[in-house]
Amino acid sequence: MALVPLSKTKHASLKLGPVDMNEFLDLLLIPLYEHEINSVACDYPLCITLQDNTPSLRLLSSISPKHGSALITSEGKWVGRYVPTYVRHYPFFAIATGPEEKSIFIEDTSPRLQEDSGEALFEKSEPTTLLAGIVSDMTAIFESASRLQIALDALQKFKLIVPWTPKIASTDGHEATIGDIYRVDMSGLDDLSNPEFNELRELGVLSLAYGQFLSMNNLGKLVALQNLTSASSPTADLEVSLDDDSQALDFGLPDSAKTLDFDKL
Repeated sequence: MALVPLSKTKHASLKLGPVDMNEFLDLLLIPLYEHEINSVACDYPLCITLQDNTPSLRLLSSISPKHGSALITSEGKWVGRYVPTYVRHYPFFAIATGPEEKSIFIEDTSPRLQEDSGEALFEKSEPTTLLAGIVSDMTAIFESASRLQIALDALQKFKLIVPWTPKIASTDGHEATIGDIYRVDMSGLDDLSNPEFNELRELGVLSLAYGQFLSMNNLGKLVALQNLTSASSPTADLEVSLDDDSQALDFGLPDSAKTLDFDKL
Protein backbone atom coordinates (compact mmCIF):
# COMPACT_ATOMS: atom_id res chain seq x y z
CA MET A 1 0.00 0.00 0.00
CA ALA A 2 1.43 3.38 -1.06
CA LEU A 3 0.00 6.49 0.56
CA VAL A 4 0.23 9.94 -0.98
CA PRO A 5 -0.85 13.31 0.43
CA LEU A 6 -4.24 14.49 -0.77
CA SER A 7 -3.62 17.58 -2.90
CA LYS A 8 -6.15 20.05 -4.23
CA THR A 9 -3.96 20.53 -7.30
CA LYS A 10 -2.91 16.96 -8.09
CA HIS A 11 -6.26 15.41 -7.17
CA ALA A 12 -8.64 18.15 -8.29
CA SER A 13 -10.55 15.80 -10.58
CA LEU A 14 -10.81 12.82 -8.22
CA LYS A 15 -14.22 11.41 -7.37
CA LEU A 16 -15.21 8.95 -4.63
CA GLY A 17 -17.21 5.82 -5.35
CA PRO A 18 -18.97 3.41 -2.96
CA VAL A 19 -17.13 1.01 -0.66
CA ASP A 20 -16.27 -2.27 -2.38
CA MET A 21 -15.87 -4.96 0.27
CA ASN A 22 -13.94 -7.13 -2.16
CA GLU A 23 -10.99 -4.78 -1.61
CA PHE A 24 -10.67 -6.23 1.90
CA LEU A 25 -10.90 -9.95 1.18
CA ASP A 26 -7.17 -10.36 1.83
CA LEU A 27 -7.07 -8.04 4.86
CA LEU A 28 -6.97 -10.64 7.61
CA LEU A 29 -6.13 -8.26 10.46
CA ILE A 30 -8.29 -5.13 10.32
CA PRO A 31 -7.02 -2.02 12.16
CA LEU A 32 -9.27 -0.76 14.96
CA TYR A 33 -9.66 2.49 16.89
CA GLU A 34 -10.45 3.31 20.50
CA HIS A 35 -13.97 4.60 19.89
CA GLU A 36 -15.21 1.34 18.32
CA ILE A 37 -13.93 -1.27 20.77
CA ASN A 38 -17.33 -1.73 22.40
CA SER A 39 -19.04 -2.04 19.01
CA VAL A 40 -16.77 -4.79 17.69
CA ALA A 41 -15.90 -6.74 20.85
CA CYS A 42 -19.40 -8.24 21.09
CA ASP A 43 -19.28 -9.85 17.64
CA TYR A 44 -15.69 -10.38 16.53
CA PRO A 45 -12.41 -11.69 18.00
CA LEU A 46 -9.89 -8.91 18.68
CA CYS A 47 -6.17 -9.43 19.01
CA ILE A 48 -3.01 -7.42 19.52
CA THR A 49 -0.15 -7.47 17.02
CA LEU A 50 3.44 -6.36 17.46
CA GLN A 51 5.34 -4.69 14.62
CA ASP A 52 8.83 -3.45 15.52
CA ASN A 53 7.74 -3.95 19.14
CA THR A 54 4.88 -1.47 18.70
CA PRO A 55 1.48 -2.89 19.73
CA SER A 56 -1.63 -2.44 17.60
CA LEU A 57 -5.22 -3.61 18.03
CA ARG A 58 -6.70 -5.67 15.21
CA LEU A 59 -9.94 -7.42 14.34
CA LEU A 60 -9.16 -11.01 13.37
CA SER A 61 -11.18 -11.62 10.20
CA SER A 62 -9.81 -15.02 9.17
CA ILE A 63 -8.15 -18.17 10.44
CA SER A 64 -6.99 -19.12 6.96
CA PRO A 65 -4.88 -16.81 4.78
CA LYS A 66 -5.60 -19.17 1.88
CA HIS A 67 -9.35 -18.53 2.03
CA GLY A 68 -9.28 -14.83 2.92
CA SER A 69 -11.67 -12.95 5.15
CA ALA A 70 -14.55 -14.91 6.66
CA LEU A 71 -16.44 -11.66 7.27
CA ILE A 72 -17.11 -10.81 3.62
CA THR A 73 -19.60 -12.91 1.68
CA SER A 74 -19.24 -14.07 -1.90
CA GLU A 75 -21.68 -11.26 -2.78
CA GLY A 76 -19.29 -8.69 -1.30
CA LYS A 77 -21.36 -8.03 1.83
CA TRP A 78 -19.99 -7.53 5.34
CA VAL A 79 -21.06 -10.14 7.90
CA GLY A 80 -22.35 -8.53 11.08
CA ARG A 81 -23.97 -5.43 12.50
CA TYR A 82 -20.95 -3.12 12.59
CA VAL A 83 -18.53 -2.35 9.77
CA PRO A 84 -15.14 -1.23 11.14
CA THR A 85 -14.15 2.40 10.71
CA TYR A 86 -11.05 1.46 8.73
CA VAL A 87 -13.14 -0.28 6.09
CA ARG A 88 -15.73 2.50 5.86
CA HIS A 89 -13.18 5.32 5.54
CA TYR A 90 -10.59 3.65 3.33
CA PRO A 91 -8.76 4.98 1.26
CA PHE A 92 -8.41 8.05 3.52
CA PHE A 93 -5.91 8.33 6.37
CA ALA A 94 -4.94 11.10 8.80
CA ILE A 95 -1.20 11.10 9.45
CA ALA A 96 0.88 13.26 11.78
CA THR A 97 3.27 15.43 9.80
CA GLY A 98 4.71 17.38 12.72
CA PRO A 99 4.33 17.86 16.49
CA GLU A 100 1.08 19.79 16.06
CA GLU A 101 0.24 19.01 12.44
CA LYS A 102 -1.57 16.29 10.57
CA SER A 103 -2.71 15.93 7.01
CA ILE A 104 -4.97 13.74 4.92
CA PHE A 105 -3.39 11.00 2.82
CA ILE A 106 -5.02 8.67 0.32
CA GLU A 107 -4.31 5.30 -1.21
CA ASP A 108 -4.53 6.66 -4.73
CA THR A 109 -4.69 3.25 -6.41
CA SER A 110 -7.93 2.37 -4.62
CA PRO A 111 -10.79 1.52 -7.00
CA ARG A 112 -12.98 3.89 -4.95
CA LEU A 113 -11.06 6.84 -6.41
CA GLN A 114 -11.90 7.56 -10.04
CA GLU A 115 -12.04 10.56 -12.33
CA ASP A 116 -15.05 9.59 -14.44
CA SER A 117 -17.63 8.54 -11.82
CA GLY A 118 -18.54 9.12 -8.19
CA GLU A 119 -18.86 12.18 -5.95
CA ALA A 120 -16.36 14.99 -6.41
CA LEU A 121 -13.79 15.70 -3.69
CA PHE A 122 -12.98 19.20 -4.95
CA GLU A 123 -14.93 21.93 -6.68
CA LYS A 124 -13.04 24.93 -8.04
CA SER A 125 -9.97 23.77 -6.11
CA GLU A 126 -11.85 23.80 -2.80
CA PRO A 127 -13.02 20.80 -0.74
CA THR A 128 -16.62 19.79 -1.37
CA THR A 129 -19.06 19.16 1.47
CA LEU A 130 -18.28 15.46 1.08
CA LEU A 131 -14.54 15.97 1.54
CA ALA A 132 -15.05 18.42 4.40
CA GLY A 133 -17.02 15.71 6.20
CA ILE A 134 -14.29 13.16 5.52
CA VAL A 135 -11.64 15.51 6.89
CA SER A 136 -13.73 16.03 10.03
CA ASP A 137 -14.19 12.28 10.45
CA MET A 138 -10.50 11.59 9.92
CA THR A 139 -9.56 14.19 12.52
CA ALA A 140 -11.74 12.38 15.08
CA ILE A 141 -10.33 9.02 13.98
CA PHE A 142 -6.79 10.33 14.40
CA GLU A 143 -7.56 11.34 17.99
CA SER A 144 -9.18 7.95 18.63
CA ALA A 145 -6.09 6.19 17.28
CA SER A 146 -3.88 8.33 19.53
CA ARG A 147 -5.90 7.41 22.62
CA LEU A 148 -5.74 3.74 21.72
CA GLN A 149 -1.98 3.86 21.23
CA ILE A 150 -1.54 5.40 24.67
CA ALA A 151 -3.56 2.54 26.17
CA LEU A 152 -1.66 -0.12 24.22
CA ASP A 153 1.70 1.37 25.19
CA ALA A 154 0.61 1.31 28.84
CA LEU A 155 -0.25 -2.39 28.56
CA GLN A 156 3.18 -3.00 27.11
CA LYS A 157 4.85 -0.93 29.84
CA PHE A 158 3.38 -3.21 32.50
CA LYS A 159 4.16 -6.34 30.45
CA LEU A 160 0.48 -7.19 30.03
CA ILE A 161 0.70 -8.22 26.36
CA VAL A 162 1.30 -11.95 25.99
CA PRO A 163 1.11 -14.45 23.09
CA TRP A 164 -2.34 -15.74 22.20
CA THR A 165 -2.19 -19.19 20.63
CA PRO A 166 -5.79 -20.35 20.12
CA LYS A 167 -6.06 -23.99 19.12
CA ILE A 168 -8.49 -25.04 16.42
CA ALA A 169 -9.51 -28.60 15.60
CA SER A 170 -8.78 -29.48 11.98
CA THR A 171 -10.70 -31.95 9.85
CA ASP A 172 -8.05 -34.67 10.28
CA GLY A 173 -8.34 -34.62 14.07
CA HIS A 174 -5.22 -32.57 14.76
CA GLU A 175 -5.13 -29.24 16.55
CA ALA A 176 -4.07 -26.12 14.65
CA THR A 177 -2.79 -22.91 16.21
CA ILE A 178 -2.99 -19.34 14.95
CA GLY A 179 0.38 -17.69 15.46
CA ASP A 180 1.83 -14.18 15.64
CA ILE A 181 -1.06 -12.64 17.61
CA TYR A 182 -1.26 -11.49 21.22
CA ARG A 183 -3.79 -10.85 23.99
CA VAL A 184 -4.10 -8.98 27.27
CA ASP A 185 -2.74 -10.83 30.31
CA MET A 186 -5.74 -10.56 32.63
CA SER A 187 -3.98 -12.45 35.43
CA GLY A 188 -1.18 -9.91 35.29
CA LEU A 189 -3.73 -7.11 35.36
CA ASP A 190 -5.25 -8.55 38.53
CA ASP A 191 -1.80 -8.73 40.14
CA LEU A 192 -1.05 -5.02 39.73
CA SER A 193 -0.77 -2.81 42.77
CA ASN A 194 -3.53 -0.27 43.39
CA PRO A 195 -1.40 2.66 42.13
CA GLU A 196 -0.48 0.73 38.97
CA PHE A 197 -4.09 -0.30 38.34
CA ASN A 198 -5.28 3.27 38.85
CA GLU A 199 -2.67 4.52 36.40
CA LEU A 200 -4.06 2.20 33.74
CA ARG A 201 -7.63 3.15 34.58
CA GLU A 202 -6.84 6.85 34.16
CA LEU A 203 -5.29 6.13 30.76
CA GLY A 204 -8.45 4.37 29.57
CA VAL A 205 -6.83 0.96 29.43
CA LEU A 206 -9.59 -1.02 31.13
CA SER A 207 -12.14 -0.84 28.31
CA LEU A 208 -9.44 -2.04 25.92
CA ALA A 209 -8.30 -4.83 28.23
CA TYR A 210 -11.74 -6.20 29.04
CA GLY A 211 -13.01 -5.70 25.50
CA GLN A 212 -10.15 -7.68 24.00
CA PHE A 213 -10.46 -10.38 26.67
CA LEU A 214 -14.20 -10.87 26.19
CA SER A 215 -13.92 -10.75 22.41
CA MET A 216 -11.84 -13.93 22.36
CA ASN A 217 -15.08 -15.84 22.96
CA ASN A 218 -16.04 -14.91 19.39
CA LEU A 219 -13.28 -17.04 17.86
CA GLY A 220 -15.65 -20.02 17.56
CA LYS A 221 -18.04 -17.85 15.57
CA LEU A 222 -15.20 -16.87 13.24
CA VAL A 223 -14.25 -20.52 12.74
CA ALA A 224 -17.85 -21.34 11.82
CA LEU A 225 -17.97 -18.46 9.34
CA GLN A 226 -14.66 -19.56 7.84
CA ASN A 227 -16.02 -23.08 7.37
CA LEU A 228 -19.04 -21.67 5.56
CA THR A 229 -16.78 -19.57 3.36
CA SER A 230 -14.53 -22.50 2.48
CA ALA A 231 -17.52 -24.78 1.88
CA SER A 232 -18.82 -22.38 -0.77
CA SER A 233 -15.38 -22.04 -2.35
CA PRO A 234 -14.53 -24.04 -5.47
CA THR A 235 -11.21 -25.00 -3.86
CA ALA A 236 -10.54 -27.88 -1.49
CA ASP A 237 -11.48 -28.15 2.18
CA LEU A 238 -10.27 -25.55 4.64
CA GLU A 239 -6.62 -26.17 5.46
CA VAL A 240 -5.15 -24.96 8.76
CA SER A 241 -1.43 -25.25 9.42
CA LEU A 242 -0.38 -27.35 12.39
CA ASP A 243 1.27 -25.86 15.44
CA ASP A 244 4.97 -26.00 14.78
CA ASP A 245 7.63 -23.50 13.82
CA SER A 246 7.26 -24.07 10.11
CA GLN A 247 3.49 -24.29 9.88
CA ALA A 248 2.02 -21.87 12.42
CA LEU A 249 -0.35 -19.44 10.73
CA ASP A 250 1.63 -16.23 10.22
CA PHE A 251 -0.21 -13.33 8.65
CA GLY A 252 3.00 -11.58 7.57
CA LEU A 253 2.44 -8.08 8.95
CA PRO A 254 3.54 -5.38 6.48
CA ASP A 255 6.49 -3.13 7.16
CA SER A 256 5.77 0.21 8.78
CA ALA A 257 4.99 3.04 6.37
CA LYS A 258 7.88 5.34 5.52
CA THR A 259 7.86 9.04 6.31
CA LEU A 260 5.82 10.84 3.68
CA ASP A 261 5.96 14.35 2.27
CA PHE A 262 2.72 16.27 1.98
CA ASP A 263 1.07 19.48 0.87
CA LYS A 264 -1.82 20.86 2.89
CA LEU A 265 -5.39 21.25 1.73
